[in-house]
Amino acid sequence: MKCRICGSDTVTELGRVEYYESFDWSVYVCEACGCRFTRHDETIYEFLHAHRHSRYSGYWEASSRCKAAFERNDVEAL
Repeated sequence: MKCRICGSDTVTELGRVEYYESFDWSVYVCEACGCRFTRHDETIYEFLHAHRHSRYSGYWEASSRCKAAFERNDVEAL
């Protein structure tokens, strides 16, 4: 693995982190520049937006309400 900042291959695993339940990742550190990073996982976005109890699910409802208000030219509702 190479550092995402400087491109060095002196990267070691520092530990693990779990920002969301059931989604844990290794954290890496670059010995050359000190950058700490994890691999990017696109599936977390699908997971967060697909579950009704996720904080992100509220965006769909807000988006629908805004779209309806816009279509009615309802500035107060927007």
